[in-house]
Amino acid sequence: MKSSLIRFLKHFFIHLLLMGLVLMLLIWGVMTALNAYTHHGESITVPDVTGMTLDQVEKLLNSRNLRYRVMDSTYVSGKLPEAIIDQNPPANAKVKENRRIYLTVNAKVPPKTRMPDLLTVDLVNAKIQLKGSGLKLGNVEYVPFSKKIVRSALMNGREIAKGTEIQKGSVIDLIVGNGQANYYIPVPKLTGLTLNEARSVLGMRQLLEGAIVPNPGVTNRGAAYVYRQEPAFGGQIARGEPIDLWLQNEVPFFYDDTESQDAVPDYEGMRNQIEQERERVLDQSPGGFPPAPNGVFPDDNQESAPDSNNPDGWE
Repeated sequence: MKSSLIRFLKHFFIHLLLMGLVLMLLIWGVMTALNAYTHHGESITVPDVTGMTLDQVEKLLNSRNLRYRVMDSTYVSGKLPEAIIDQNPPANAKVKENRRIYLTVNAKVPPKTRMPDLLTVDLVNAKIQLKGSGLKLGNVEYVPFSKKIVRSALMNGREIAKGTEIQKGSVIDLIVGNGQANYYIPVPKLTGLTLNEARSVLGMRQLLEGAIVPNPGVTNRGAAYVYRQEPAFGGQIARGEPIDLWLQNEVPFFYDDTESQDAVPDYEGMRNQIEQERERVLDQSPGGFPPAPNGVFPDDNQESAPDSNNPDGWE
């Protein structure tokens, strides 16, 4: 009985030992296979691909057994279209073979942005708004004006209104007051002219269009007549200052107590005033009309007054 128990225990421990050896061999085999499959201890250094094009990136990563995927696009002025802006993992990181590198590329077409409202703000704030909108500051021209504020914003030589949709990276030129409104000129006579004609005179004199106050019933402002202006004709005004205008549909009549009650304004003289001013500006500016501080260009996209509203003797 005792010998049978000893034999049983002997065989039991032998089998237990064999099972332990088999288990150890199995674990060793699995670990060896995993190391061979995952290249344990081996790594690849991620190259710096920023600034490269996608074609260049594909060739370089393929040569290093790496892959890539474009995850995002943005626009950076001065960078090539589809050039790499950012990468993850970063350059010089250690990764396994066949690892995917995630890329951010430069967009082919600049995205759109809206022109900020720069009028009446100082130059420092104008620069901040331009930068925030992804726009570039171009030339800054100073004109006589009592305040150091932006008088007009131009793109490609033409005024651009706030809210206009333009491409990021566009260059914006600014006309800014110099804080010295010491260049005074006579206030032109605008009463009796249509608003379009008054705008031409203002543009040629480098004066601003101020408040426009139409009478009830005025639907076409450009063809309506100026019957009152402030400041009034005959005084002095600084370049870049505004003139407020009041409008009515009817041709205004002005009476002079020193003359006949039938006296009317010299409309032909007003017309000649406009033509003489136009010729004077053209003679002094061979390149054409200079832009007014408010961006008004003489006879540029102005509405024409209907013939039925013109006084007798006007073309």
